[in-house]
Amino acid sequence: MNALTTRLPPQSNGSALRIELAKMLGLVAPITMTADQCTIWLASAEDALADIRANEVAEISMEVRRTVTRPSQIVPEIAKLISERRKSKAQIRRLREEDEAARTLPPPRKHVSERDRSKFTAADWAELNEYLERMGSSVRYGSDGSPISPTGGR
Repeated sequence: MNALTTRLPPQSNGSALRIELAKMLGLVAPITMTADQCTIWLASAEDALADIRANEVAEISMEVRRTVTRPSQIVPEIAKLISERRKSKAQIRRLREEDEAARTLPPPRKHVSERDRSKFTAADWAELNEYLERMGSSVRYGSDGSPISPTGGR
């Protein structure tokens, strides 16, 4: 490198955020606003938006610039749009997680009275007998599916 070229330091969240805020302020700042007042406004806006990342502000920058008409509208508009965007992303993430969880779960097992009896195992017949007993029915089935008479014989 020579004396004419300089390497810019990597921008932190603060300076990137300040650049985005300065772009927005430049469009709506009144003519009477001095450079010192702009610096103070930028510092206070940066402080108010401390929990918001610069890349989030950059994503909504164009929308904010189109909607605000005064410096006092910039910070509330950014906060509102970021909040809406975060809420939307959280909802999408939650829906994706629920969808993924639903795909990994086995399908719910049907009630014993709704299952296909041609595929019953001995355990299924025992479960059906328990269900019939709870319902007060005297009908019972053997482990092979054959009906058992209420008196105990076949």
